[in-house]
Amino acid sequence: MHVPFLQVKKEGLEKKAATMAGRTFRGHIAVMSTTLLFLLNLAVTIGGIASLVLLFVIEHTPSRTGWLLVLVGAFTLASGVIGLCSSTRRGCFTLQLILLAFSVIGLIAAALSIFFKSSQVLSTMNPQINHSTALKLLKLDSAILFITFCVQVSISVFGPKHF
Repeated sequence: MHVPFLQVKKEGLEKKAATMAGRTFRGHIAVMSTTLLFLLNLAVTIGGIASLVLLFVIEHTPSRTGWLLVLVGAFTLASGVIGLCSSTRRGCFTLQLILLAFSVIGLIAAALSIFFKSSQVLSTMNPQINHSTALKLLKLDSAILFITFCVQVSISVFGPKHF
């Protein structure tokens, strides 16, 4: 049974609740998009930390290949931390985009090279653990790098609208 009076009253209550909160519909969308960017940057920060931790589990003193992966992890971590700060502010988004560009290039290059040539990458490293365990951890690191790449691409799509 359709009662038009209840529908009008319900819409009126929703508008009243929105104005009572001090925000319009556009204000709620802005808060939700800022929260989304904050959560995505938090995921990037966690991905950068996880990548660095896995690398240091595989080899305690990084080789040349290890240092390249440390550099990718550092750019990712810096991009995520600055993104956490810039998701609530308007002024410091440019630095995050610069770090994001370097990080995205390094993430996809490292993830694809580890995934497709993992035994060759592992042979250039000095693993401190069993070879098969190191290979599995390296594949896990490749998956983390690729997921972090996807999250950073989504940040670059959603982020520039906040200038």
